[in-house]
Amino acid sequence: MVQSGLLVKEDKVIPVINIASANQEKVTLDCTHEELKEMAPLEIEQQVPVNEASGRGGSFDPLTGGMVFAPTLITQTKRSIPMELVALKEGAQVISDDNKHVGNLECVLTEPDTVNVTHLIVSQGLLSKTRKSVPIKWVKMLDDDRVRLAVGARDWEILPPVQDWSDSWE
Repeated sequence: MVQSGLLVKEDKVIPVINIASANQEKVTLDCTHEELKEMAPLEIEQQVPVNEASGRGGSFDPLTGGMVFAPTLITQTKRSIPMELVALKEGAQVISDDNKHVGNLECVLTEPDTVNVTHLIVSQGLLSKTRKSVPIKWVKMLDDDRVRLAVGARDWEILPPVQDWSDSWE
């Protein structure tokens, strides 16, 4: 996902095949500016009938003795990515299996050839951050702003800190 625009920001879904290279500071895309503009936005707003969105139509108003109808259309925001995919956010909370907040997502590491996720870099602390590399096998569930681990906080504690994970980007 890439955010474009100066004043009005729009998140775009970028296919992996359009990523030429990446390091800690930047991601270089393999596409033209025009091709980027044509890529799907992450979220799409649609006008849908109220009864379709909420399953309701009008309602009876006892004060006037008549039916009151809501607007016929409302705006719904939908994701343009398939339901089985997640737009994981940087800073997402990482929660252990015993419901302890162990840190926040800082980075996703992938295999260079297959682009399969192998580890998550999770940071803990405000000023003096401790970073740990969590194997993807430890992840039980993902959603946009939360990572749920399949291991408890004690397992998290025994992971060694990663000193300089940025070297692995080169």
